[in-house]
Amino acid sequence: MLLGAEIFYELLRPGQIYAQNSQLLLQNTVFGYVVSESIDQVAEDRVHCGLILGDDLNKTLKQFRVIESVDEECTGDTEASLCEDHFVRTHKINKEGRYVVSMALSRDPLCLGNSKDIAVRQLYSLWKRLSRDLEYLSLYADFLREYEDLGHLERVVESSEPPTQYYIPHHGIILATDILLIN
Repeated sequence: MLLGAEIFYELLRPGQIYAQNSQLLLQNTVFGYVVSESIDQVAEDRVHCGLILGDDLNKTLKQFRVIESVDEECTGDTEASLCEDHFVRTHKINKEGRYVVSMALSRDPLCLGNSKDIAVRQLYSLWKRLSRDLEYLSLYADFLREYEDLGHLERVVESSEPPTQYYIPHHGIILATDILLIN
């Protein structure tokens, strides 16, 4: 990783460890501890080796900077800036301290059609399938109660429905947790 000197001091954290009987220094950073060593003089019998692929170090570093550069400014009405604007306009923090954002739609929600009838039919079909196995039906009912208690779903009251809504059909999934391994 190649980092510019302009952020060097932002990386440092309190904490240094000096290794006994050596000139090694362990410095705490945002990445964890890094090791450095002070060299008073270079012995002539030591070999220092570095490898740079390409003809020119400046050219290689410039290519690295271009590849690793990050665009800092978004210009125009890009999808990212539209999403950010939507977040700023619609977010709130609920009483549990969680962020709540309204669903972003790229088209008018009326194009979704009448989803309530489809979702209700799907739910009745699911209840019918589950009613054939009372254990699964009980597990599913417990799951829905817990989900409601956690605030992840809410019951729909006909009189409180907003003028535009979309109902997502729910599909009950039962995961097998016991796996039999046969050699």
